[in-house]
Amino acid sequence: MNLPSRRRFLAALAGASTLTGCSALLSDRASVDLAIFSHLDEPHEVRLRLFRSDREARYEAKVYDKTLSIEAQGEVEREDFVPNRQYEIRFTVSTSSDGRTTQEDHVHYYPVRGKEEPYMAFDLDPGGVMRMR
Repeated sequence: MNLPSRRRFLAALAGASTLTGCSALLSDRASVDLAIFSHLDEPHEVRLRLFRSDREARYEAKVYDKTLSIEAQGEVEREDFVPNRQYEIRFTVSTSSDGRTTQEDHVHYYPVRGKEEPYMAFDLDPGGVMRMR
């Protein structure tokens, strides 16, 4: 009977151990939570538009396009908001009272592998400026 050499056995064992690490990555949570915290004294609205970065055409890339109302000193939370993948997040912040735009900008979300509770968190700061945590 032909037994594998010690060197081949150890190489195969090392390869198998790297695959066990990959299985942990594949079992990561499939969705991302969203949280927006307002530090403002008046209600605001935030229009969020999320686009997948792996699509060329905007109509194929758009995943989410909604306006969220946020009370003064309030918060908005959504569990299982979107699948856990890379996004370009475009947002427009405006005052609820007169619809005046206080900020229009974008940020990028990159998923972190191995993170138990992936989330997108934002703060609405004085002046109606939103920043990602």
